[in-house]
Amino acid sequence: MKGSLRRKIEILGLVLNSHKKYTLADMTWIFECEELTIKRYMQQYRAEGIEREGYWLAKEVPANYK
Repeated sequence: MKGSLRRKIEILGLVLNSHKKYTLADMTWIFECEELTIKRYMQQYRAEGIEREGYWLAKEVPANYK
């Protein structure tokens, strides 16, 4: 699996399986990447219909998400 795709999946899994809200700083530290990378992932999640609150992802995923 490509590294960036794996990280994107891991970020989504972490947020959806946790009660904690993660900030941009948390994500860059946990995944050892640039802020721009996290922001790009958040933009991609929004484009897929996954909402976010600030730099935190909402807990609900649309039923039609593939």
